[in-house]
Amino acid sequence: MALPGERTIFIEADPSIDADGIPTQALLDSARLYIKFEGGEGKTNETLGNVDSLLTVLPITRRGFYVEVRGLTVQTGNVADAQNDIESDLDTYFRGLRPYVDGLDAQIDRNDTITNFSVSKVVQDVMEAYGGFADTIGFGIVDSSFLTLYSLSPGEMGKLQRVDFVV
Repeated sequence: MALPGERTIFIEADPSIDADGIPTQALLDSARLYIKFEGGEGKTNETLGNVDSLLTVLPITRRGFYVEVRGLTVQTGNVADAQNDIESDLDTYFRGLRPYVDGLDAQIDRNDTITNFSVSKVVQDVMEAYGGFADTIGFGIVDSSFLTLYSLSPGEMGKLQRVDFVV
């Protein structure tokens, strides 16, 4: 349970610093100073009760997801292109998810839950472009069993770790 004034801020680095957005310690320290001192101008930015000891600045984490596409069927010459597009679109999908912050984010904009349906939809959209289909889709956390639902934790972001295409 949080105490009044406790704040946890998660920092995501620009991809030019780290492809997965994981900030360096120097960037975390800089962000902490920026929060504390009104953009580095030297004036304290802390209001009554928001003291430095109650501020926690943490890096985001990047959770890798595994997807298995079974029974992929497209025209013979387009298989590699379809597989590449599936991988690209799945990575864009997973990286586009954001943890939900209760009280800050609007419920209608919530984008933190992965379902078997949402992953299948990404694959299906690619398959429609190639006039093909897949029998079934499964997703999970790398090296674990398949899931039907996964919600991101605070500070957790997603990425595609691997796609296996099974005949």
